Amino acid sequence: MDEQVKKLMDELVDGVTGIFDSEKYKSYLRTMAKFPHYSFNNTLLIYLQRPAASHVAGYQTWKSKFGRQVKKGEKGIQILAPVTYKTKKEKTEVDEETKDQEEPDLFYMLRGFRVVHVFDVSQTEGRELPSIVESLHGEVEQFPTFFSAVCGISPVPVSYEPMEDTVDGYYSHTEKRICIREGMSERQTAAALIHELSHAMLHNQEMLEEEQALTGIRKDRRTKEVEAESVAFVVNSYFGNRTDENSFGYIAGWSSGKEVPELLASLTTIQTTAEAIIQGMERAYQKELERKEERKAMCR
Repeated sequence: MDEQVKKLMDELVDGVTGIFDSEKYKSYLRTMAKFPHYSFNNTLLIYLQRPAASHVAGYQTWKSKFGRQVKKGEKGIQILAPVTYKTKKEKTEVDEETKDQEEPDLFYMLRGFRVVHVFDVSQTEGRELPSIVESLHGEVEQFPTFFSAVCGISPVPVSYEPMEDTVDGYYSHTEKRICIREGMSERQTAAALIHELSHAMLHNQEMLEEEQALTGIRKDRRTKEVEAESVAFVVNSYFGNRTDENSFGYIAGWSSGKEVPELLASLTTIQTTAEAIIQGMERAYQKELERKEERKAMCR
């Protein structure tokens, strides 16, 4: 393994064990929310090297795509980029009707990783950046779209029901549905929705059995709650919903005694689930915007 790559991998292992106190963990999740399309490894590397980073890109990308220049003397953030090579299937398929050999499919194989550098927007100067994401603050005008987007990507039905004030919602494994307490604020409802959606996506019986077969790790109740609450924090942060009331005061106790591979597994699960939800909701928002534009055009 390349010495630079090995050094970064060692930093990742050390970094994982260092983020599990309440404030550091929240800070890391905010970083994850800013970079939902980056891998878990690279999100953590960005956080460890530049916790306040908000938008990152390579030197040439800043220059050619955004019209910005990296300031002289700025030190890049080291992340890992895959090194791949093209290959093809050894045997070609034969079409029985034409007896012609089909062209072999080319695909990419991972050879390893190399270190590349990215820079935060604060390390650059030049043309003003376009708005990256339309925020949803507090009691938001777009909440109906938010709710319908969640329902659209949920693998189970979602409904409102009367519940005790101590319960915001639940995911029923047996009935395969999500229930949310009626009468809450939009912000509370948004947090509860994503929390229970995470349970539905991650902690249904089939997923748990499949994951246990692959990793040999059986998730306890606390781990499931940490994963669901963390995903909710990341997704709501991405869409601009205030989530500072989440203290994560229990995070140090939960992580204590766990081996690094187990911590890495949960953090990777949180990142990939948050990314899937964000991508699904962005597609739903885009469709809603297109529908609004169509309605405007019809009214002209």
